[in-house]
Amino acid sequence: MIGIPGSGKSTLVELLRAGLPQCIVVCPDKIREDLKKDPADKQDNEIIFNHAKKSIENNLKENKNVIFDATNTISRFRKDFTNIGQTIGAQIVYCGLGTPLTVAKERNSQRENPVPEFVIDRMSAQLRRNPIKLI
Repeated sequence: MIGIPGSGKSTLVELLRAGLPQCIVVCPDKIREDLKKDPADKQDNEIIFNHAKKSIENNLKENKNVIFDATNTISRFRKDFTNIGQTIGAQIVYCGLGTPLTVAKERNSQRENPVPEFVIDRMSAQLRRNPIKLI
């Protein structure tokens, strides 16, 4: 998944899981919750994303379908996850959501724990600078 907070990534993931119940979803937000880490504290990102990489790698090695539910707004970070799949020989599919910024911010405002708007603005700019490249 690729998209800013509020773009609908997790909603789409749930729809995909309904059709692919055997699919494994790896979500940094869920990992952060499981490890009892503060969602606002991004100092733990390296730990969280290392857990995500390991989970993706292990599940792909077991020939399971995996959805990575994260913003993925920076291409060099996407490449890390792409490399894991390519090394294992998995098919990689990106799903980018081009939700308008105003819509994403409105959806975000309805969340129990909204992402600060300046973070959404920053991620939107990151995504514009790091567009999805078809390979």
